[in-house]
Amino acid sequence: LDKFHNAASSLRGVYIINQDINYNERNPIWGLLLRSRYRDNLSNQFLDANNNETRIAWERIVQLRRLFFRRKLNITGEYQNSFNKRWVAASPSRNLNILTEAYVGRFNYRPTIRWQFQVDLERGIQQDRNETNPLRVNYWDIKPQISFSLRGKARATANLAYLAVEEVDNPAARAIPFEMGKGKKVGDSWQWNARFEYFISSNITINANYNGRRDAAALRTLHLGKAEVRAFF
Repeated sequence: LDKFHNAASSLRGVYIINQDINYNERNPIWGLLLRSRYRDNLSNQFLDANNNETRIAWERIVQLRRLFFRRKLNITGEYQNSFNKRWVAASPSRNLNILTEAYVGRFNYRPTIRWQFQVDLERGIQQDRNETNPLRVNYWDIKPQISFSLRGKARATANLAYLAVEEVDNPAARAIPFEMGKGKKVGDSWQWNARFEYFISSNITINANYNGRRDAAALRTLHLGKAEVRAFF
């Protein structure tokens, strides 16, 4: 296999190793998941070998799920540990060695067949272990959602996504790379969505959708609305 992942004989090479280990996978009440995602990328497209890029990403997850209150409440807890390495000999400023630890909680509550309430919480701690220009970023990612449905008649969903990125340690005043802070700048980023569907008949449907977005350091808020009527014959 080294023949396809060698700078002397390959323009591009990728190693991907995925593994899942489940305990109680078919048990609806509770279960445990151990997950590993490993990817090794080789980019060898430059005549000068020093400009080529090597990237290694490895994500490891421990997940525990549990049902409560007669299966109306589903709680999932996760611990994520991953690293992302990028190495370019000719450009040390592009080198990355990011370690990420994240704690995730997902709560899904369905009191009746019509209503569903959900919230995802994630706390992340990221550190670029660059010897000359270290960088540390923390973030909170919160995503609540409410859904309502009338079988065969209508369906409505509203959700919100809030991401707060905090710069903890940055002595060299570096720009935060896209691989950190979930690709967002320092500060508060918001996204929201509301969607409504109404079925007039089996052949005619009305859809209305509204999206809003305001990223950290953005000059203005973006709004997008869309409504349509669909007829099937």
